[in-house]
Amino acid sequence: MFSIRNARHCGEPRGNTAHRAQCTDTTLTPEEHDLCLHIGQRLFEHGIHFAGLNLASPYVLEYNVVNPSCLNERLTLGLPDRAPIRSQHPSPM
Repeated sequence: MFSIRNARHCGEPRGNTAHRAQCTDTTLTPEEHDLCLHIGQRLFEHGIHFAGLNLASPYVLEYNVVNPSCLNERLTLGLPDRAPIRSQHPSPM
């Protein structure tokens, strides 16, 4: 699990990177961490192994299983890559 905070660009009401928001590394509060673990367990029960959660603590705004934001930005900014190491086995086609 890793967390990123989006900071809106000056004067821009939207907080996503497509609208020039800046990603910064952040730490979840213990309550946010527990909430993410709980949601993660529920998603995993439905076969979802990777998702992005958008929080406005204490609320969950959305979870994204198709295109979680800030994955590329995290590496571009030189932030730590905390993604699990992928298996060396080729994926089935």
